[in-house]
Amino acid sequence: MSGTNGAPRKNLAASVPIGVVSLAEGYGPASTSRAGFEQMRNELKARFEPLAKTMGDRFDGRKYHLLGTSGTVTTLAAIALKLPRYNRAKVDGSWHETAHMLRVVERLLGQDTETLAKIGPIGVERADLMLPGCAIFSAICSLWPSPVLRVADRGLREGMLRQLSRKLS
Repeated sequence: MSGTNGAPRKNLAASVPIGVVSLAEGYGPASTSRAGFEQMRNELKARFEPLAKTMGDRFDGRKYHLLGTSGTVTTLAAIALKLPRYNRAKVDGSWHETAHMLRVVERLLGQDTETLAKIGPIGVERADLMLPGCAIFSAICSLWPSPVLRVADRGLREGMLRQLSRKLS
């Protein structure tokens, strides 16, 4: 979480061992349906709620924003930007209204895997993982509402490697 009003940054972060592949595998064919999305989203909200409670009111969407990295969030950003294909240079560092990104999610929910695969930024490789990723994104947005979201294309591992290389230099 990063300050957007010039206030000192008070970063709150947590890592939860949930990913799109494990969700897709756990839900099987249901993971690509609207009903499956709702089930995944509800389960994820229940799993994230204890974390939200421990944070209490420290996350204030008027002062802080969400930061989404890699995978689903970057793909959603590319779709929101109306890119015909994924373009890292345009997605990395982009800002989005969270409500707009959730409207993109809503548009994707009514589409089958074959149709999703035809959307340039999604493609065949991510089509079956898109709705599980959207369920994670939607659950997070419901518990930590923020009007804006910043998207980072470079993932956590890349950041950790960069930090480690600076320490070794």
